[in-house]
Amino acid sequence: MSIYALRVDIAKEVYNSLKDEGVARFTWSYSKEGNLKEIESKIKKFGWENLTEIEKDCWKANFMLSIKEKDYIVYINVPEYGECTVAKVTGEYFWNWEKYKSDGSHCLLIDKESIRTFNRNDKNIPSDLTRRFGLQGKYWRIYLEDKFYNLLQDIDDKKITGELASSESRLLNCINEKINPYLESICEELQHYHVGKYLEELIVKVLGEIPEIKNISRKSGISDKGGDILFDYENTDVFGNYSQKKCAIQVKSYEGIINYDQAIKDMKNIFEYDDSLDLGIIMTTATSIGEEFNEKLEELNKELLEKKKEKSVTILYGKDFARWVLKYGEKFFNR
Repeated sequence: MSIYALRVDIAKEVYNSLKDEGVARFTWSYSKEGNLKEIESKIKKFGWENLTEIEKDCWKANFMLSIKEKDYIVYINVPEYGECTVAKVTGEYFWNWEKYKSDGSHCLLIDKESIRTFNRNDKNIPSDLTRRFGLQGKYWRIYLEDKFYNLLQDIDDKKITGELASSESRLLNCINEKINPYLESICEELQHYHVGKYLEELIVKVLGEIPEIKNISRKSGISDKGGDILFDYENTDVFGNYSQKKCAIQVKSYEGIINYDQAIKDMKNIFEYDDSLDLGIIMTTATSIGEEFNEKLEELNKELLEKKKEKSVTILYGKDFARWVLKYGEKFFNR
């Protein structure tokens, strides 16, 4: 059994297909040329170099061919931001351009009875599992199988209660719906005005506005083994238990797609250098991440999980980076 986390830009359409049709959909499928099985056959017969550019782009979703019956998929931010929807796969990949004629034509059959939706930040979900439900690209594997199974049982036992909607949260959802179309452009503008060290300075200022974050320091030089910013995250749970996590941020000022994996190599170095680290975060103004980068990030998280329990690396980029800056850096925009 494998668990795949998926990020899609058509959350409502995907959620409706799950509930109404028992079909799980994925993007990178915006053209009728995107059938992964046909592309795979073409690669075997004629070679990669004979693919069209569209076929090469759609092939980024080839991991869908590896998903099998009894695997699980978890959609991140579906149906709403902060929520996750999980379903059990009952059939292998098929192409359904004839029905949808749009992005989201890579498909899998799922068991409709297995669908569960939960808030990824629920207080009763283990923190290391919550981290895996944070955005790490377009897709990634979750290797905490036992804790994932326990989560499914806890949902059925109504131990995962979530938060009741308030007038404030409804207002926030409304604002998010109106702002979301502009977030990518905002991220691009942040890159234009904050190149190199200026992006680090911006992130440090925003971190300083988050009460739980302490001991922020900017680092430079080879002795820091890849960490641009270090900080401690302090937390007290509902029982009054205090905990402190040490985090490292690697900052990358990029335009467009990020496929250069130096940030991942840097993160690997700093975890090897500083065993006290709990979490690594790659923060970048890139608006999308490449398949190779995504694979390298998944490999690093698997390696950390095998060697050092409850340690992970995540990425904040594009729309989500812009949303983070706007949320916590509000006072800088009111001057």
